[in-house]
Amino acid sequence: MEGEHISTQDRDKPAVIMGGSGAVTTFGQFDARSNQAAQLYRKLGLKAGDAVAFCLENGSELLEIAWGGLRSGLLVVPISSKLTPAEIAYIVQDSGAKILIVSRKLGAETFEGIPAAVTGATLFCLGAAAP
Repeated sequence: MEGEHISTQDRDKPAVIMGGSGAVTTFGQFDARSNQAAQLYRKLGLKAGDAVAFCLENGSELLEIAWGGLRSGLLVVPISSKLTPAEIAYIVQDSGAKILIVSRKLGAETFEGIPAAVTGATLFCLGAAAP
């Protein structure tokens, strides 16, 4: 696969450069982190064709989580971080996602409203322990 060739040949070259901060994620870092996500999905019992949803702010982590799902054969369901807990829950349930990954940075009000609204999906929180 061409993407794998790039990451093995140019591991120290930038894969992601964030416009606002200038933060750089190299191909090597991107490959390792997306592989960690793929390993987690497999460990949780997800199989090709299952769905994983994520509601994160724009950044390298969002791309790594999505690519981890794609490299595992999963359906990825990106959800806007501007939605309400009820809207997030609707998308998760409608997509049949087995996992919802959220960021604590999105705000306590949004984050705390999600668990009560979502059924049938395991909730994961990046950056902090979930309440």
